[in-house]
Amino acid sequence: MQQDLARNHADELRHAFVSSVMTHGVLTCPPDADVAEMARTMAGAGVHCVFVDVARDDRSAAPRWAVVSDLDLVAAAAAGGGQAGRVAATPTVTVSATDTLLHAAELMRDYQTAHLVVIGSGDSPVGVLSTLDLAGALSS
Repeated sequence: MQQDLARNHADELRHAFVSSVMTHGVLTCPPDADVAEMARTMAGAGVHCVFVDVARDDRSAAPRWAVVSDLDLVAAAAAGGGQAGRVAATPTVTVSATDTLLHAAELMRDYQTAHLVVIGSGDSPVGVLSTLDLAGALSS
């Protein structure tokens, strides 16, 4: 019975796409944003993460996006503060909007992360997929 239930959920995720449940758009903060600024951004929008545009050493390279999750924020506050570029501890794991939810769930499991960065053309973030988004897909 439980194996059938797990198989049904895998089938649901295999036939649905990231674009159908992702949160479109991203909230960003500068690398020098402090804990209070990141907290205001997250709380004001009711989200669990913000993106930080961390420039690479090579100016010709595309920007590298770091993620500050709510857990990173709490850890930074407990440690006395910090700037976004330094407290971004959540792994930046990417997925395409055309990937299946099953692939996304596998990435979350493998990298033990609650947020995936949805990348569009040009490798820029266009949205976020969270474990809550997947829970919503499984509940419908």
